[in-house]
Amino acid sequence: MAIAYEKDADGIVLLTIDMPDRSANVLNEVFFAAFREVLDKLADDTSAVGAVLVSAKKLWIAGADIDTSFNSTDPAHFFDMSEQLKRDLRRLETVGKPVVAALNGTALGGGLEVALSCTASAISRKSFSNRPQVFGFVIITAATSGASRSFKAETSTRPSGVAGIFSTR
Repeated sequence: MAIAYEKDADGIVLLTIDMPDRSANVLNEVFFAAFREVLDKLADDTSAVGAVLVSAKKLWIAGADIDTSFNSTDPAHFFDMSEQLKRDLRRLETVGKPVVAALNGTALGGGLEVALSCTASAISRKSFSNRPQVFGFVIITAATSGASRSFKAETSTRPSGVAGIFSTR
C-alpha cells in the first residue's frame, strides 16, 4: 500500500507514505490513487479530528516519477495530468479536517506542492537544512497551486507543536 491509514485513540490519523519497491516516494498514478483513497476515507471518518502526513523513507516526496512521467508525447495527456493534480491538491486543502505535513526529509517539486496544500507543515531540522534546494519552488508553487497558506517551519522536537493544531475539542 502506498499510503497507510492509522487512527489513534484521540482521532488523529497518521497517513504514512511508503511507495512500494521505490527508494524514494514519488508522485505517480500509484501515489495519487492511494492519495485519493485516504482523503476520501479521512473525509468520511466522523471520529477523525485531523491527520499527519509522514514519509516512511528518508526523502519526504521526491517529486514526479521520472520513470513514468514522460511516457507520452501528447500535450493533452500532460494537461489532463496537471488538471488532476490540481483537483487532488484542492481536495487535500478542502478535506474538512486539518492535515499537517510532517516533513522528515526533503520535499521536491510536486512533493512541496503537497506540503503547501496541507493545513500546516512541521519540518525536521534535517529537512530545514535542505530548504535552499527547494526555496525557488516556494514562490512558483504558491502562485500555481492556489495554496492560500504560507509555508511554515516548525523545528521543535516537541510533539505539542503539531498536537495544538488538532485541539478542536
